[in-house]
Amino acid sequence: MSMQYENIDRILRAWINLCGFTLIVEPSDVRRRVVHTSSAAGETFQIVVEPEEKGMVRVDAHLIESPKDELVHFTWSVTIDDFAPLLNTVLETIRLWFGRA
Repeated sequence: MSMQYENIDRILRAWINLCGFTLIVEPSDVRRRVVHTSSAAGETFQIVVEPEEKGMVRVDAHLIESPKDELVHFTWSVTIDDFAPLLNTVLETIRLWFGRA
C-alpha cells in the first residue's frame, strides 16, 4: 500500500465494496485509485482519487462516455476527516447528473 494512500485506502475500499464498484489502481508512480459507474442511458463517469497531500484528498469525477458527447468534470478537495462523506457526495452528484431531464 502506498504511503500516500495509507490514510484513505481503508475508507475508499469499504465504500467501493458497499457500492459494488471495482477498484482500478493506475499503473504509474502515482497509483491513482479509479472507479467507474454508468447509467442506463450509456453515460459513464470515471471517479479518480488522488494521493493524499498535506492532509488533503482530491477527487475528480469525469464524464468519459456520453451519447451526446457532453463534457462534465467535477472536482472536490477535502481533509482526510471529510473523505468518507465526500465519497457519498460524489456518488449523489453523479446520480443527479444521470437523472437530469
